[in-house]
Amino acid sequence: MTEVRLRVRIGRLRPRDLDEAYRYQRVYLTPGRRRFERCFRARPDLFVAARVGDRMAGICWGRPCRGRIFLDGIAVFGWLWRNGIGSAMLREFEARVAAAGGSTISLVSAGGFVDRFYLKNGYSACQLRLRLPRKRRVNRPRGFEVDQVRRSRGPTFLYVHIGSLSHKWVEHARRAFRAEEANLVFEKEVPGRKRTRRA
Repeated sequence: MTEVRLRVRIGRLRPRDLDEAYRYQRVYLTPGRRRFERCFRARPDLFVAARVGDRMAGICWGRPCRGRIFLDGIAVFGWLWRNGIGSAMLREFEARVAAAGGSTISLVSAGGFVDRFYLKNGYSACQLRLRLPRKRRVNRPRGFEVDQVRRSRGPTFLYVHIGSLSHKWVEHARRAFRAEEANLVFEKEVPGRKRTRRA
């Protein structure tokens, strides 16, 4: 059996690769084309890509939001899962946030192995986000502490204090609030890099 080591290049997404990145990330992530391009134009330094040879292998990107950096998505394409590419892209993303002065990175996880991925990379679960239909009345069942309610033209989002990281508790919360979806919110503090003075 011959073992082949992948040569992966991780760095800033090049403008000429934007179309390819959008096509690939649509499989795993959800933003529309306009929003994706608008975020890239505003903060291209927060778009990280992984390439194996001449093929795109993954995409990681974020944007400023409410005084923080929101990690919109990270995806490694199926044929390259479990090769450390996701963690490497995340480290590069964090380095770029640090180079820009530092910030808290926050994100909404997709659940399951994705939760474990962020925990492994030093992120802490801070809230549970529940999505309710737009016109649903917000009930407040016993045993839960609602930190925040965000209403929009679309769904209503509730942010609830975490009681447990277990799937059983998350599902219990989803049913108690009659929510369509329940996802853990993670965050990590990334300090800015100290600039050294030249002699």
